[in-house]
Amino acid sequence: MKIMYLSLFFILNCLLSYSQDSRYTVMGEALETGLIREQEAEYNYLMAKGFLSGYVKEAAEPLFAVAANIGHPIAQYYMGYYSDKKYGDEKSAEEWYLKSAIQGYAPAQFSLYVINLFKGTDQNMLYYEQEKIREKAVFWLMSALFNKDTQAIQQIDFMKHFVDEDVRRKATIDAFIFFRQQDDKGNSVLHRAVYFDNIDLVTYLLEENFNVDYCNKEGNTSLHLAKSVTVAELLLKNGGNLYAKNKYDETPIEWAKMKYIGSDTVANYYSYWINGFSSDPVDVEGNIISGIIYFNRKQYSKALPYFNKALTLDPSSGKALFYRGKTKNELSKYPEAIDDFTKIIRDNSSNTEAYYERAESWFNQSKYLKAIEDYNRVILLDSLAVKAYCKKGNTAVYTEQYDESVSAFSHALQIDKNNYEALLGTGVTYAWMGKDSAALAALEKAVIENPVCAQAYYNMGIIHSRNENIEEAELNLSITSIIDPSYNNVYKQLGIIRADLNKPKEALADYAKAIYYKPNDPELYEERAALFSKLNETDSVIRVYSKLIELKPEVAKYYNKRANKYWSKKDYSKSLADYSASIRLDPDISIYYYNRGGVYQKLMKTDLAIDDYTMAIKLDPEDHYAYYERSVSYEIKENYTKAIADIRKALEMDPENTKYSKFLNMLEDTQKENE
Repeated sequence: MKIMYLSLFFILNCLLSYSQDSRYTVMGEALETGLIREQEAEYNYLMAKGFLSGYVKEAAEPLFAVAANIGHPIAQYYMGYYSDKKYGDEKSAEEWYLKSAIQGYAPAQFSLYVINLFKGTDQNMLYYEQEKIREKAVFWLMSALFNKDTQAIQQIDFMKHFVDEDVRRKATIDAFIFFRQQDDKGNSVLHRAVYFDNIDLVTYLLEENFNVDYCNKEGNTSLHLAKSVTVAELLLKNGGNLYAKNKYDETPIEWAKMKYIGSDTVANYYSYWINGFSSDPVDVEGNIISGIIYFNRKQYSKALPYFNKALTLDPSSGKALFYRGKTKNELSKYPEAIDDFTKIIRDNSSNTEAYYERAESWFNQSKYLKAIEDYNRVILLDSLAVKAYCKKGNTAVYTEQYDESVSAFSHALQIDKNNYEALLGTGVTYAWMGKDSAALAALEKAVIENPVCAQAYYNMGIIHSRNENIEEAELNLSITSIIDPSYNNVYKQLGIIRADLNKPKEALADYAKAIYYKPNDPELYEERAALFSKLNETDSVIRVYSKLIELKPEVAKYYNKRANKYWSKKDYSKSLADYSASIRLDPDISIYYYNRGGVYQKLMKTDLAIDDYTMAIKLDPEDHYAYYERSVSYEIKENYTKAIADIRKALEMDPENTKYSKFLNMLEDTQKENE
């Protein structure tokens, strides 16, 4: 009975802990005016939690059941837990966890990850069946990660041992897509990917059989929003309907003709798609379209002859000049590209596309101020040119005009508040300015708009890292590596972070990947050597420094480091050779002589040891260790006067050193005995 009263007291405390208004809402409306479903669910959930905390577990379960059946996600999670742990009913447990997980409750998502991960280890399954189950496991793990679940963060590396890279990437993107199906305009993920001309995401979504003809609130399909021939071609090859009409009774061709920069070319491509292509076009437009197709397939050398032929047929074709300039840009023929764009501008000084592409050419030659000048001309001609604002913002960062950069991105966001390029640029610029809170806010919005924006996650990871939010940094950098495994900068940063988290083996794996992409970066090898040393893997350390010496044979410190490891293995001949090499390359470093003196002492070459210790003292007169070791060498030669002088000098520098004082007493006693 006492327990019951305590439980009821706890429940009342829970309810009374709300504000007065909230308390009346829950207790007054719930008990007096009849419960609406959400309030009923919350009320039963709170009651159940109260009984659970008051150790009346039997009373909690039926209340959780009521709340769960109404749709309370946490109560559904508890019902899954009861089904699993109390009744051993895995099927019911999974059903309850699923109901909770799709509402975004992270513990339920993590539970589904665990269930599917173990299912995927069933050796009685066919391989492809295991892969499907593991993919599902990663889907739920990444869903939990996006909700910042701490258990999920700890599972990232464990999961990688069981699931292939491609499966991880697919499941990660699927998780993004699932939890952000539409925006407020009814645009699907595919609509947004097409609108932003995000070819990678479009390709992925089409491979996953995303509905090409799904309509937004204006009735537009993805084909209506295509801005490039590349994306248009992808949509058409996957069954896009060119005859679909929006609520304005316009087909994609009609919509394209009046909407976007370059959309007339998209409209022409649609027309050619309907009427058929020629392998050897004889007209100007046919050659331009053929060239664009090769251009968008990144076959630039094949594209160029078509544009040249179009210009032979019509030397005044601005469109042919424009695409030839773009092609020359891709072939790194920047001055020639600038010539083509300048010809267009000379004939039509209001051609925004030509200014924009010429700015790209200037940028590629690192002529940033000229690039900004051309982006400004685009903006002057078209105040709604979001892409030009974004490019100007990015370019201004290179000239350290950070305020100008933020201003450009701000203008872009005033035009299109959800533009992920502007959000990303804003975040990166604020990061350069050291305004980390503002940077994180912008970057978090960027990944909502573009779920495969590896650069945004990478920058969030860097910001968290420098603010010593190490676990957050690891999470964001891990997501970067899953979304884009070729994003090579991420592995070095992950290595640094995991070393700080005392995960040396994981860090070693990260540095190995970093070296794969940057095999001549000595810093990566140095970090690996430090980690191997921490793990007491001496032979591995020696191998790494041998590679460093191969890469940079002129660097003295690498020989010294390798010599230290040979010393620890008591391989004094190799140690001696390396210390000598370090001295030959950099004769002004005292520690190299000190170290070699130790080898000579081990080899009983006392005079040579004394010479090296003397040189170490000359280069660093405050090195009391060198005085001590030279004192030992003099003692071996029975030169007690010099030995005593050196140990006294060492004690002057380190008077608390008992080892030195004992050695001095021993020397003085020995000297007296020999007098």
